[in-house]
Amino acid sequence: MTFSGFEFEFSADDYYNGRSNFLSFREFNKPGSGFIVNDTCVVEAGIFVTKYVYVNDEYQSVFKIDDNPPKDNDNSSFHEMFIHSFKNIEQTLIPRLERVCLYVPSLVVSQEKRSFRFTEWAFTTLGQILHFMGTKKLKDMDDEACNHLQILWDTVNTFGFDLSWLEDDVEDALYVRSYIEEDAMEVRMAQENVDALEIETRVLRTALIERETELEMAKRKLVKAEEQFEERMDNLDSVLGYGGTLI
Repeated sequence: MTFSGFEFEFSADDYYNGRSNFLSFREFNKPGSGFIVNDTCVVEAGIFVTKYVYVNDEYQSVFKIDDNPPKDNDNSSFHEMFIHSFKNIEQTLIPRLERVCLYVPSLVVSQEKRSFRFTEWAFTTLGQILHFMGTKKLKDMDDEACNHLQILWDTVNTFGFDLSWLEDDVEDALYVRSYIEEDAMEVRMAQENVDALEIETRVLRTALIERETELEMAKRKLVKAEEQFEERMDNLDSVLGYGGTLI
């Protein structure tokens, strides 16, 4: 018995649109078909990945994602894409976009078959939010900064990016102001408590001084009363007598 071969091409579009060119299981497992010999089936697969950006109603190949992205984030294809394809994107945004797209390729994949202008807006907004997150400090997150970040975040989510890797960081940044206000409120409440206790302590200290003064006066009265009592006790030894000198 000899082996039989079967070749087909499969793409992501086939998967999402429910199309399949796969061999049926019945035909694959049919005795004598040659696909299984001695309980063995050999499968050879070739995978080709090419990414495109839709430009002027025609596809234009702009880069190929490396299978093993370099640690130094140096990828000339990304640089060429952002420099030459998207000339309206600010130059300061490009390094961050290149670095992020290199490690999150789905960002570029999600923009396939989009119009050039749409894609340029998408990456511009993404670059702006990356620049914001990469340059702002926690102390800078006042109401105005939080509002600006919220607008950027709402806008960038309209372009179809998978931003699950960024969502937690943005939410933390948006809640920084709340955290600061909560901490400030706790500080104020603690300070008010300290102030109240200090006032109460001063009142108690004044009352203590007054009580100590009263105690000292009471002690003096006690000494005087004891002296008078002793004098009276000494007089108890005297005879009561009668008639003055008749005794």
